[in-house]
This record gives sequence, C-alpha cells and structure tokens, in this order.
Amino acid sequence: MKKLSCRVLAPAAALAALLATGCTKEETDFSDRETPESVVVEGRLLTTNGEPLAGIGIRADYTRTIPMCSVTIRHKGAATSDREGRYRLFFDLRDDELLDEESVSRLFSLSFDLASLDPERYLLPDDLTETILPTDPPSAEASGAKPVLELYFLPERGGRYTQNCYIPRKQPVRITLRGFVPEAPGDHFSVSALFPYGPECDEPDKVLQTPYQVRRAGLYRYTASSAETVVEVPFALDEENLLQIVRVRGGVGSTEVLPLFVTAGPEPLTFDFQPEKNES
Repeated sequence: MKKLSCRVLAPAAALAALLATGCTKEETDFSDRETPESVVVEGRLLTTNGEPLAGIGIRADYTRTIPMCSVTIRHKGAATSDREGRYRLFFDLRDDELLDEESVSRLFSLSFDLASLDPERYLLPDDLTETILPTDPPSAEASGAKPVLELYFLPERGGRYTQNCYIPRKQPVRITLRGFVPEAPGDHFSVSALFPYGPECDEPDKVLQTPYQVRRAGLYRYTASSAETVVEVPFALDEENLLQIVRVRGGVGSTEVLPLFVTAGPEPLTFDFQPEKNES
C-alpha cells in the first residue's frame, strides 16, 4: 500500500478553472466490485490527541476540463469513515481518463466532507485564510470556503494507496496588537497562526515536527487597524503551533515567528508595533 502522492489545489486556481468553462456535466461511475485493476484508497481521519473522526463522507472524483467549453465530473467512488475514523473506497479507471490531450485538464480528487463538524470546535477550511489579500480598511471576514478538504492525485490502474488526514480542534487565542500608528503608506501590523492540518505527507515538516501538512490561519486577516486592536486568532488545540507577527514600518518589513503550544483556556497575549515594548 503506497502513500497517496497528493496536493492541495489553491482555491483561487480551482475557481478560475471552473469559471473559464461553459457547461458542466456530472456522471456517476461507481464500480460494482473490486478487481485487481481497481484503484484502492484507504486511510484514517483523526483529530486532536489521536481521536478518530467518524461519519465523514469521502468521495473520489474525476474532472475533465476544456477551458471556455465544458467540464465533465465523474463521481468514481465514495465511503464514510467508521467509528475508528477508517475509510476505504475503490474505483476503476476508464481508458479515456488516462489520455493526454493538449489543452485539456484532467484531475482526480479525493474530497473529505467536513460539514458535520462543529465550526466552533474544529479548524475548518473557512479558517484557512492563506489566499485572502490585504484590504483597506483591513477585513476580518471569513474566507467563505466550503467545509470540504480536497486533495488532488494521479492514480494508476491497480494502485493501492493510503491517505490519512488530521483535522485538529480549534482553540482561539485573544491577542492585542498595540501601538500601531502608521507613518507611511503600506505600514502594517498583523498576526497569524500555523499548525498541522490536513493530509499526511511523505516528508514530515521539520519546523513543527509533524507528519501532516502545515496550514495557516490569519494571513492579512488579523490586522491592527488602530492604536489598540484585539483579535481572536484560531490555533490548533493541544498542539505546537507557530505564531507569526508581521510588522512593516516605513516600508521596511520584519517577521517574527514564535513557537506556541496552545491548551484550553490560554492566557491572552499582547504585542507592540515596536517589538522592544512587547509584554506578551
């Protein structure tokens, strides 16, 4: 059983691909039985402290996109995680799904439907704000992402793959950003959080010592807009996180990264625009 070699497609890129098409057609192409040529994907879904996530729907899809023309989506296989968080699905590859056609995009995706998880208790895609751009005045709006974790991969006939995923519980930390008085256009003061999240990877992250991907909450979202701004930043509970502080003063930027193990009921933190005044 090989680890699934997958990637997370940037939401903006996926949206652009869909918008650049004319019509969309959906088909269901489930296999009746597993054969030696079937693609098999299995794994386990876990949350904080290794607890299983049961009842999560998982689906494998094939998407063929002809830009400015059409999208064909085939639902290839489906499963639901059991009480131990385990799942297993299989599907067969059609010959036309393996063609290499010029100007045609082909993607196989594995989607984990997280809609049953309480957004107050779990870190969900809506908290992952890597793609939000800075606004003036700064915005604290959520990204509006659907509660779906979607991975992309290239299967082979007869391939046996494993893909474990981790969805940590959420713990907000109250952070005060103090002393922000912009002196030049572009001055900026913000915080964000990085934590283990999503698919297990072949190469463990060396910074956080985690086998899972590292994702971010808060890029440009938790930003000082006055001399004292209080924000609630979501972190992963009972995990080693990274707290990133970005300061831009007079066109000169600096980034400070601090390790932060977050437990329930964390103490509030305070950071100053002038770092020598920090009292966190």
